[in-house]
Amino acid sequence: MNKMNTLFKDIVLIQIEVMYMKGYFYDVGGSSAP
Repeated sequence: MNKMNTLFKDIVLIQIEVMYMKGYFYDVGGSSAP
């Protein structure tokens, strides 16, 4: 169960990274986006 949790977190983090790279959060965060 713990391994599944870690795998799930890794997948979520990768998804967030991909969205950042695509500029998804620039529209949401505006000038505060990294």
